[in-house]
Amino acid sequence: MLKLIDVKQRYQNNEDYTLKGINYSFLSCGLYYIVGKSGCGKSTLLSLLGCIDYSFEGDILYENKSFKKMSEEEKEEYRYSVSSFCFQDYKANEEETLLSNLRKTLFTSEMSDKEIDETIDFYLDKVDLTSRKECRFKVLSLGEKKRASIIRAVIKKHRVLLLDEPLSGLNSSMRKRVTELLFSLSKDRLVIVITHDKDEIKEEATVLNLTDGLLVEEKKGISYQEKDKKDIRSRKKISLKRIIRLSFSLFQGNKRFLYFSILTLVISLFSISISFILNNNILSSITHTFQRFISNDSLVVEKKEDLPVFDDYESPPFIEVEKIKRSYPTSVECIYYHYLDSLDDIFEDNRYITINYQNSKIPFNISLDSFLRFETCVSKDLFDIEEMSDDELILGLKDEYITAVGKMMFSYSFPFIDDALSYINSSLEKDNLYLNMILNVNSFKYHGEYSMKIVRIVRDEKNIIIHKSTNFSEHFINDVLHFKSMFINDEEEQVPWMIRKIFSLRLYKNKSAVFFENMIKDERFDKYVFFPVVEEGKKRKDIIDVFYDCYAHLKYSQIKSFCEENREEIEDVFISSPVYSFTASNFIAGFQKPFFFSSRKDKLNEIEDNYYISDIDLGSFQSSMFDVDEKVIKADFLSSYDDDALFLKSSLKIEDKIISGKICSDNSSIMISKGLKERLFPYLNLKEDKLFVLSLDKTERRDDRYINYFSQNELSISGVVDEDIIAIYQTPLFPLIYSFANTEIDSSELFITQAIITLNDKADKDEILRKINEKEGLKGSFPLLNMSREMKRSMNRISFIFYLFSTISLILSFFLFAITFYILIDKDRKQIGVMLSLGYKKREINMIYFIFNCICIMFSFSISFLFTALSERVINKTLASLLTTYQSSLTPYLISLITSLAFLFLFTFYVKYSLKNISPREAFSKS
Repeated sequence: MLKLIDVKQRYQNNEDYTLKGINYSFLSCGLYYIVGKSGCGKSTLLSLLGCIDYSFEGDILYENKSFKKMSEEEKEEYRYSVSSFCFQDYKANEEETLLSNLRKTLFTSEMSDKEIDETIDFYLDKVDLTSRKECRFKVLSLGEKKRASIIRAVIKKHRVLLLDEPLSGLNSSMRKRVTELLFSLSKDRLVIVITHDKDEIKEEATVLNLTDGLLVEEKKGISYQEKDKKDIRSRKKISLKRIIRLSFSLFQGNKRFLYFSILTLVISLFSISISFILNNNILSSITHTFQRFISNDSLVVEKKEDLPVFDDYESPPFIEVEKIKRSYPTSVECIYYHYLDSLDDIFEDNRYITINYQNSKIPFNISLDSFLRFETCVSKDLFDIEEMSDDELILGLKDEYITAVGKMMFSYSFPFIDDALSYINSSLEKDNLYLNMILNVNSFKYHGEYSMKIVRIVRDEKNIIIHKSTNFSEHFINDVLHFKSMFINDEEEQVPWMIRKIFSLRLYKNKSAVFFENMIKDERFDKYVFFPVVEEGKKRKDIIDVFYDCYAHLKYSQIKSFCEENREEIEDVFISSPVYSFTASNFIAGFQKPFFFSSRKDKLNEIEDNYYISDIDLGSFQSSMFDVDEKVIKADFLSSYDDDALFLKSSLKIEDKIISGKICSDNSSIMISKGLKERLFPYLNLKEDKLFVLSLDKTERRDDRYINYFSQNELSISGVVDEDIIAIYQTPLFPLIYSFANTEIDSSELFITQAIITLNDKADKDEILRKINEKEGLKGSFPLLNMSREMKRSMNRISFIFYLFSTISLILSFFLFAITFYILIDKDRKQIGVMLSLGYKKREINMIYFIFNCICIMFSFSISFLFTALSERVINKTLASLLTTYQSSLTPYLISLITSLAFLFLFTFYVKYSLKNISPREAFSKS
């Protein structure tokens, strides 16, 4: 059956042969014992007979078929169906159970799972291991491991049974049982046993002694006739189900490497996915967001220099202020002095004012600044007083003072104010009523006592001074107080009793908006700025201080002139100011403080009532902090990012888009978009419906809370424009003019900061830019065009960094993964050798590791996919407030999947390459 012909073998790097030309023939059946000293080559000879090692000289024949001439597949078939091994060092997977190790032996057979388990139970019973079959191999005793190795060798009923010292580690009774088992098996198969103990050898066995590399027969044993002669038989390939089970069995012995490889792969795949998310999704989202804001056709015009022309504001001479009055006689009522210094501040040390009648007097609470901000008789319709001297005045008194004066003069309390006034004024024609003042200033030793005759008392909401002469305030400063008054630009030495004055314009009622608009548009008065006068903390829109513009702000006349020169290339014009600002693309625009618009006044009243007192400074956060009704629309700068915000648009070129009504004629009316009409006015009546406006004027801190002061106004609707956006249409100056006329606007906000000019397709940007830069004092730019170019350059640089990071991650991933599985294969070489010795084909082992790799990679990919998706969601939420849309893409996940498949291919190729020329002996020697 087995014939050795001049077989020689030597160990690697050893010149001496271990086997020196063995010639011997083994019969088909029988029990053979090979004895000899340790290291004489017994195990080597056994591995040659089992086709585990075929790097020998000479030849071995099985049924007259040469080992040397066998193909790789024939050797695999020989190990599968002919030879079976009991290894001296067990060669089992220590982490798997005994049952799992034994099942591997029969997985290559055609037996069902049930038949496999029944066969295993039958042989385990023979060696008393039935109760230990579910134990992991590493917890078995040495004797139990030896018995398990014997069972693994005999369980497939191979024709050649090769056992390397099967009795070592067994007790005497078990040795006897195993010896009897081997003897019974030798009756129908060839059993070759290596042993050191000749006392255990059966009488019926043939004894061979391996000495000096030669095999000598010491004793001839009984030979048996083979009952059922079999040739090398072929088998069906192992089922996919069993391959998967074997793949999972690899996890038991390689948990540490498995965790490391999965961790490595997860980190690698996650790094690759995130880098592509950053590069593709986020960068594309940022680019898309910027593109919504960026318009290459927006020209921004500004002043070339923002340096002061003068050190401070100066007052123009009377003749120039008079030109303004003559130019707009329907808006300007008169010119008079306005004082910048406060008498109340100068006389804060000591001030005593009374109303005197004969020997009686009552304390009178009135501001000294009232003498500088007096009301004229015209405003009170007191035409019956034809002449008043400089020492005479009229008092406007609150009701309680009128009652007090009446009682002082007549010793009688009048039940009705009108009766008191009638008696008082009738008596003043013959009796004298005086306003007496005693003023002291300790800092510069000023003392004065003055009396002024009261010729009339009128009823008013506050205590005021009324006089018919516009020179009364000058008389009071110079002749009564004996102070000096000077214009703010006079170069006279300042002294404590010096009062600075400027020329002011008093406007007719409700003419402030018209006047302010005319002043902004009129290039004759570009050098002036106009500030409302502040009285008792409030701005009076009917009294305007006139100054030279010491900062030389951007002028509307300059913008208008440039637009008229280039009207064919200009689409629209927007004016930015500290009140209302536009971005260059006009995508974000809004008031710099909270504004609310609604068709229902009661909804605005609710806001005013609910937020009169607040815990936070609403003025600092604009209306983004306000919770408003759906019938209310916000129009502040922060809210303009919201799709529900309201925008102010120019009405310069929308004649063709008006679907009802007409273009607004003044600043008290507006046009609205179709989108705004549908939102607030489903059934719009142009003659009756109004758009109500609420604005937050100022916020004051009071203890730990804030007091918010609002103002309301209304706008008439003249027409509807065919656009779906939520917008109001008016002239480019409308936000500034409206705020001046209807809100508590600060004087420092009454100027133009920028003009945003939208060009059409005909415009030559370079030529337009050249023209604007040639204008005196102006400079132009396309900031969003430059931003777009710079953004593209930055995005390209960032993209390169991310792609570089992705590439490095990919290379490191392949490198780490290759190292991980190189270590894994190197660690599993013994198990590979066992599977080869059990008759597993190399392609089956390849498939086992392929499935194992698939499981690892798919599990790693799933974890990486989950982490990546969660990270992307977090990134999306984080950027939601910054980006208009987040453009998600499957590219990062596809790249991760492709990388995983590449890893799978790499590992499969590596395993196939490693197993291509490896023999079981090489696998054992390198393990």
